[in-house]
Amino acid sequence: MENKICEINGTETINELRSRFVTTQKRGLHFIIPSVIIWSAILVLQFAIPDISAKNIAVFCSSAMLLPLSFMTSKILGITFSDKENPLSKPGFLFTMNQMLYITIVMWACSAAPDAMVMLYAIVFAAHLLPFGWLYRSKAYTVISVAGTVAALFSGIFCGAAIVAAVMTVLESCLVLWLIIENQKQ
Repeated sequence: MENKICEINGTETINELRSRFVTTQKRGLHFIIPSVIIWSAILVLQFAIPDISAKNIAVFCSSAMLLPLSFMTSKILGITFSDKENPLSKPGFLFTMNQMLYITIVMWACSAAPDAMVMLYAIVFAAHLLPFGWLYRSKAYTVISVAGTVAALFSGIFCGAAIVAAVMTVLESCLVLWLIIENQKQ
């Protein structure tokens, strides 16, 4: 009875679709590896550009690298970039796009609180990972999402943007390693 409630199109349950999604998408590894590169670039920008406004604009621009890097990473690792046959692709896309609504707060901070912009950007980024814990059956996403949000807040308040970027680079690197381990156990 419970299985019937979760059926989609009368063939697969949500859990079966999630399991298939984990297999074809390798828990989103092709998006997380580029995020390490982007957070590393954001860290370098903190030292390379002296003007805070230019630095913050460069941080936003660095995000534009995500899709091309993710596409290349998926090709290198043999991961399906987007599993269009799985109905869970649409909610997965929404999980990603919800951060776009919160980016407006980060945009506001760019001019109103420029010293807090990278911290807010990191909080939005880390928080958006939370639903992927459910989608990819991954404890790694859940833990890193919560840890990243809290770490970004405290490192931003007490240490500044460079430390926020360094913390996010380390946490995203840990997420990559953890996802590799989860994928191997699959």
